[in-house]
Amino acid sequence: MNQTLILIGTLLETYRTSIILGLTGAVLLLTLWNLGLSLRLRRLQQHYYELAAGVESGNLEQLLHRHLERIQRAEATVAKLTQQVQALQEQGQRCLQHVGLVRYNAFEDIGGELSFAVALLDAQANGVVLNGILGRETTRIYAKPISQGRSPISLSEEEQRAILLARGSAAP
Repeated sequence: MNQTLILIGTLLETYRTSIILGLTGAVLLLTLWNLGLSLRLRRLQQHYYELAAGVESGNLEQLLHRHLERIQRAEATVAKLTQQVQALQEQGQRCLQHVGLVRYNAFEDIGGELSFAVALLDAQANGVVLNGILGRETTRIYAKPISQGRSPISLSEEEQRAILLARGSAAP
């Protein structure tokens, strides 16, 4: 046992400088590591204090539950509004969106372009074309159904132009 102690003493004497430098380096590394951990802890504490700023009795769990409930209500509201927007978009496709008006003289002896053809169409070019013909003694208005830009009833030139105007395909 004495020989072991003597051997350890000799090793310590021989490598004393290396051992001291190694231990000093280890202490420096551990100090830097501790400093880094302290900085991270400080940042976490700052984040926690920011989160807990609105908490009265320090119960962060209650605050989080309230926020979660608000988020769930907001998500439900957004889902409901999304459905309503989709329904409105579908309904809007069937609403009057395009109008084309053509004024003309139905008879040579009556001027002022008092007769008219007006096309009232939805997004799919479905709707009606109205034709108002003004004569000296009588005025007549005709309505013809339009489906996808066409009518099962023959259309006059003015009615066809009104449909083209409503669809944006022709100049007035």
